[in-house]
Amino acid sequence: QAIANKPYVQMTGKLMGDFGVGIEKINDHEVKINPGCYQSRDFVIEPDMSTASYFFAMPAILGGEILIKNCSRANSLQGDIRFLEVLEKMGCLVQEKNNGICVSKEPGKILKGLEIDMAGFSDTFMTVAAVACFADRPTILKSLAHTRLQESDRVKAISEGLEKLGVKTESTQDSLTIIPDPTKLKGAVVNSF
Repeated sequence: QAIANKPYVQMTGKLMGDFGVGIEKINDHEVKINPGCYQSRDFVIEPDMSTASYFFAMPAILGGEILIKNCSRANSLQGDIRFLEVLEKMGCLVQEKNNGICVSKEPGKILKGLEIDMAGFSDTFMTVAAVACFADRPTILKSLAHTRLQESDRVKAISEGLEKLGVKTESTQDSLTIIPDPTKLKGAVVNSF
């Protein structure tokens, strides 16, 4: 079976190497680890980009800006850093400044609905789905089949939650489409799964 989230395996391999255990190769079906012993060392851990996506989404929906410090697009090992590319394509401005990443959107600017292959950064698909509720047209998220096998069926969970909030969705085994209509948004109690 193919490795579903190769960037996470590559990130783990890089960190293993930083602590003395090298990875000889990583391909779509196999990871080969060199013999070795872990060595202690000082190490700075970058911010979690999956969690950061919630905060980066705020100006996309509300306008304004947010700066998250101690992170860099160029130096991140995490596939979820690609969430920022999605925000840019939807209409946000993403800049590196003040030792961090700043996301902003002009008030009143309408987000663009997109078709996005979430392979390699699927942990952020639920945040993209929430942002997509405010886009000008449907957003189609693909490469999600493996997320149905995580702690819960994540596609089903986000679809059910959005539907309770007044957002129409359509799903397949591997995709989720969010069909925005801000006039139908409403408050509701949703299951966190």
